[in-house]
Amino acid sequence: LSVDKGAVKALQQRRSLLTVGVTDVQGKFAAGEVVQIKDEDENIIGVAKVKLDHASIEEGISKKNVLAAHADDIVIF
Repeated sequence: LSVDKGAVKALQQRRSLLTVGVTDVQGKFAAGEVVQIKDEDENIIGVAKVKLDHASIEEGISKKNVLAAHADDIVIF
């Protein structure tokens, strides 16, 4: 998952990842899988166990307050 600057800042503050902060979804994955999180420069900044599959996250990008990954399931490097 690629995320915007606002999402990077929120993740660094141990907050959950919402789909509104996701800018791009690469690959196919199911809910419960662990995926890489990349910043706008394509640097891998962490990993997360996602709550939604790839299609649901893509659908939720334009929506607010859709939880992609809970803070307890995210590790930032």
